[in-house]
Amino acid sequence: MVTGDDLYRLFSFFWRIFQERNRMDKRKWEKHYRHIARLIDRDVIEVGITKKKFRQTEVDAARERARTDPHPYWKTQGIFEEFQ
Repeated sequence: MVTGDDLYRLFSFFWRIFQERNRMDKRKWEKHYRHIARLIDRDVIEVGITKKKFRQTEVDAARERARTDPHPYWKTQGIFEEFQ
């Protein structure tokens, strides 16, 4: 269950995955992480908007905030190092 309060943290993770794409082996990224952005957009955000759990403006604001100022947990470089 993802609530509106979770969107910032979720999008911080979302953007971190894309940062890792440039740092890790392409095959590993494709196998382990590529699908995550699609799942977040399709299974969490689209469903949440459809079911009126989130408003589009709320989603857009959280996505942009996370892109420019990620949650502190997702700022740490060491999180994905074991997978590189």
